[in-house]
Amino acid sequence: MTRSVSSTRSGGRLHVAFAGGGTGGHLYPMLTLAGDLRRRVGTRFTFFTTDRAIDERIIRATFGDDESIRIVSQPVRPLPARVGAILPFWRSWRSAIRLCRASINDDKPDLIVGSGGFGSAPPIVVGRRREIPMALLNPDAVPGKANRFLARRVDVVYVQWSVTQGHLASARETIVSGCPVRPAFVDADRGAGVERFNLDPDRRTLLITGASQGARSINDAIVDGAERIAVCEGWQILHLAGRDDVERVRSAYQKQNVHASVLDYTDHMPEALAAADLIVSRAGASTLAEIATANVPAILVPYPYHRDRHQYHNARVLESVGLARIVDDPVLGPENATRLIDGLVELMTTELARISMIQQDFALSNRDAAGIIVDDLLRRLADSTARTSAGPARGHSGNQLPRDGVACARVAAN
Repeated sequence: MTRSVSSTRSGGRLHVAFAGGGTGGHLYPMLTLAGDLRRRVGTRFTFFTTDRAIDERIIRATFGDDESIRIVSQPVRPLPARVGAILPFWRSWRSAIRLCRASINDDKPDLIVGSGGFGSAPPIVVGRRREIPMALLNPDAVPGKANRFLARRVDVVYVQWSVTQGHLASARETIVSGCPVRPAFVDADRGAGVERFNLDPDRRTLLITGASQGARSINDAIVDGAERIAVCEGWQILHLAGRDDVERVRSAYQKQNVHASVLDYTDHMPEALAAADLIVSRAGASTLAEIATANVPAILVPYPYHRDRHQYHNARVLESVGLARIVDDPVLGPENATRLIDGLVELMTTELARISMIQQDFALSNRDAAGIIVDDLLRRLADSTARTSAGPARGHSGNQLPRDGVACARVAAN
């Protein structure tokens, strides 16, 4: 549904600012929303990103050299875990606040949407003082520190799963929307995936991925267990091993005569998932939204080094309905490598066990999450009263750290 939304600037063209970045998990959901917005209404965008190279690369790959796309790279840093790191954090925070303040004062957006994480914080803090309508995406089951801090400062938080609402009691409003998934994940079919990766259409496909850089611990477990995997008849493997391990993993499969295609990385994950009958994966929130959309049974190996174990909590959601099994990362104990191979062999050799994992009704996979969110955003804009640009917040000069910066530091110290 398209609503009539007018802007007071740029000849009626809606100006939407997105805030966040640093990882594909923060970038792709907001880019999916941007694409849906642009298909519905005349829209131009400002992206407040981190200063990591991945941000501009992915945005430009999505929109090309479109002149209506503006990228503001922020020198912002994550909330520090150590008290000794607070001073560098404060300096980066102050620089980011000044940069966002200048950008928003010069070209005030009609709406700010944060994709979560530390890259969303400065634009939302500035936007709050300018009385700009704001929203936040929180795809993780359990919000991190940054999102708990931001949830109180926006008008609405869109969450992937209902379990998250209990962790955001301080938010003004939460809506269970699902996580925006790129249309390619909805549209891709098995034939396209088989053709893309030159797979055998008569074999089932096991997809193994450790995210964009690969996962050494997962690769090690698979290499050590290749002999057991080789006895699973009728299967082939598509393994995204990361640049440093691709030759070692490929050699292990070749020694066991396993039908395998080993790549360091692919930009064609929609086709990879479409071809998959089973997946071994990390448990990032966006990745799980894509897995649920494709309805692929999974063995999930959550990233082990996050202090809040947010990938483990994400994985529990899919495990709770039978779409996934969880195996702790082998770095947490060598017995986990055995559990991973045991689980793979069971699912690859026992048809009933494999089928039981995919009898889902897509309750976790809202293929129109982007549409739900955009509908709600446009409704809020259509219903809002006329707004006027605000000057700098009272009581703060350009050389002062806003009070929200102090709050950030307190959150980091606790």
